[in-house]
Amino acid sequence: MRQNCMKIDHNQKKVCQGQNDPKKDFKSIKEYFKDINNMKLFLKDGCQEFNQNFELLNYVNSGSCGLVFEGKIKNSPTSQRVGLKFLMGKILEHKKEKNQKKIKELDFQRKLHHKNITGLYGFYEIKNCSCIAMDFAKYGDLEYFQKKLIQKKNLSETVIAYITLQILEGLQYCHKCKIIHMDIKQQNILIDEYLNIKITDFSVSQSYENCKNGSKFSLPLAGTSLYMSPEVLSKMEIDVEDCNKIDMFSLGTLLYNLAFGQFPFNLEFSDRKNFKGILEKINQKNLSFPNTKSYSNLFKNFLKGLLNKNLKNRFSIWEAMEDPWIRGAKLIFKEKEKMYDLEKFLINIVTDNIKLFNDYLKNYRPDYSTSFSSLGGV
Repeated sequence: MRQNCMKIDHNQKKVCQGQNDPKKDFKSIKEYFKDINNMKLFLKDGCQEFNQNFELLNYVNSGSCGLVFEGKIKNSPTSQRVGLKFLMGKILEHKKEKNQKKIKELDFQRKLHHKNITGLYGFYEIKNCSCIAMDFAKYGDLEYFQKKLIQKKNLSETVIAYITLQILEGLQYCHKCKIIHMDIKQQNILIDEYLNIKITDFSVSQSYENCKNGSKFSLPLAGTSLYMSPEVLSKMEIDVEDCNKIDMFSLGTLLYNLAFGQFPFNLEFSDRKNFKGILEKINQKNLSFPNTKSYSNLFKNFLKGLLNKNLKNRFSIWEAMEDPWIRGAKLIFKEKEKMYDLEKFLINIVTDNIKLFNDYLKNYRPDYSTSFSSLGGV
């Protein structure tokens, strides 16, 4: 290991040997650790329990404070894949305020066990790094799925329905456990090798488990600004029964973006740092839709329910699950088979399922005339 470290600069050498804070020097060593052989060398004598359980396979991507690799569980008869998220700096140093969000994320994910929520396999401290082992998202997040794999600005209504139903099922479970996710957006929705949708990143989530019915809950300013509800932007105190509606507004923003390639209420990416300006736009602008016939009225009505500015009139998670548009998605995808091939899945979803969804909507709304076969998405 020492010989290998001599090939890189002094700071990188310290990181390899676990002598300093890797986060401080993260940018300088990022390229080095993208090499799978260098990472394996770093892990070799780092944590016996980790090395007994997992094998590193491929580099996936990196973020502001860590790297993600594809790995597999050793001795698994199916060679089960896992995502291995390496974080710079010891995550369990509770006295450091900057680590509290990461600690909270681990706590929430330990409690949540659902097919549409990223599963946690373990946590490991390795020298000056930490590793979270979780479900592996073969097809990345929704943003990557849409822009890189499918290369479409607008997804078809049927694909959006497929995605929405699974997000709702995951969120319904969260709220049964009295947890508000607080940061529903494309980057926090993952897609695994079986085309299952997984909610991830509970770092800013809030629990209202100890709140009694009829009590109030104070919302923090947390999440991603362009996806925040008016109540979060205002840091309001709301009835605890309405806590689930905070995620509904964020979901509505996500779906609007998937469908129309832009944010609702005339919001622009350039607004993201202006919290007051975002709130003013939401309050002053009416929800409108681009001039397109690609999406059904039922879908647009569903979005109106999610993006209602009035908290009391906004869909709850349970109302959203019973909406006619979602009932159609349940009907179609009730017997979803595990599909290992992305291309096969996409071909299937734009043939058989479009016809089924179209027939459902025609039966529900006799005057419905938009044909799903003319959709511009997948």
